[in-house]
Amino acid sequence: MEVYILFAKIRTKHFLHLLISTGLLLFVASCARLNPQKEAQVLISKINTHAIIIPVIISNKTYNFLLDTGASFTVIDNNLAKTLTQQATQAQIPAIVYETNIKGIASVDSSLQMHELTFWQPHPITIGNYQIPESDPWLGLDLDVYSQVAGVKVDGILGIEIFRQLNWAVDNRSNSLTVWRHAPSILGYQQCIPYSDRYNGAPELQMDYKPSAIFLRVDTGADFSYVSDEFINFLKDKNQENVAPEMKSGHQVSATGLYHEDSYLVNGLYFNDMSVGRMKVGENKQGMYGIGMNFLSRFDNYLFIPSKMLFCYNASNFTRYDKEPLRKISVRYFAQHIEVFYNQSKDIARFGLMNGDVLLTVNGQKITPAKIDDLRQLLSYTPSGTLTLILERNGKQQTIKI
Repeated sequence: MEVYILFAKIRTKHFLHLLISTGLLLFVASCARLNPQKEAQVLISKINTHAIIIPVIISNKTYNFLLDTGASFTVIDNNLAKTLTQQATQAQIPAIVYETNIKGIASVDSSLQMHELTFWQPHPITIGNYQIPESDPWLGLDLDVYSQVAGVKVDGILGIEIFRQLNWAVDNRSNSLTVWRHAPSILGYQQCIPYSDRYNGAPELQMDYKPSAIFLRVDTGADFSYVSDEFINFLKDKNQENVAPEMKSGHQVSATGLYHEDSYLVNGLYFNDMSVGRMKVGENKQGMYGIGMNFLSRFDNYLFIPSKMLFCYNASNFTRYDKEPLRKISVRYFAQHIEVFYNQSKDIARFGLMNGDVLLTVNGQKITPAKIDDLRQLLSYTPSGTLTLILERNGKQQTIKI
């Protein structure tokens, strides 16, 4: 009996040891497979410094959506919406959404009245490996102009309600975006500061024109930052040297389409005690203040954590001095190519250009839609006498030297 009991104890001991060992092995193997930070990643995508355009999936098809924190709602191109869903009736529009928009939607240049708006029944949107359930009705707009500016077909706009459900890390050095389901670690960021937020509005960060504080909404849908015309007049009165008008012409894009905007090169702004340097800002006639992508591009990388209302960043070369462009030649993406367009004929005639000219190469570099922002830089800042364009006009190639 004692021998049997001893044998049983030995077997039990070995069995427990086997269970513990196996459990440890399984745990170690599981840990090797499961990196909590990596598992929380929703999407890694290439972007550019002028716009955050990412792939989203709706009804098993992939589309390009612009992340726009300045948009109160998710927007879809009306033509695409007709193939995906049905218009939302007034009864299907939540009361708070209807009441918020009953007086229209304000954009940076004007506003859209309620009778001009179309709302569509939403579908789940998948970003990377994460599906966002149906939310507020989609706002339908014509997004052709957004596509012309971006150099890629823009099918929709992810508004602030989508932005708040995820975490967004942008690396300007590698032109990449990482989207997180849960708040990622903030280790590795030199600074984190809180921002303010409110329903139907964009996050707001503080900038200083010492000793005054200015609160600007974060508008990732805007190429350039903007301030009210009242503030521009204040700068002119206080210190003329800190504000200089930029060359006129050129276009900006908003929910209402293309518009002209007076722009200035402004000195004297600070962010978290760091000098911004000289930055291009637009003069906004609607009294709006916004931080655009030309401000966010100053950071090495940055992170928005909406659940904590926290903005984190690294900035090794933050202070920059935007240059006055040498010329303004507007271009657009149209019919799978890049063409000169939206210019006053007299403004570009002196360069030997016409609206509708299709650009083929610039200084020997082939022009592709994906490089439309680089093209704009070349056209604006290449010194006179060193800019050579090969274009097509009326089916014939021409060489233009500027």
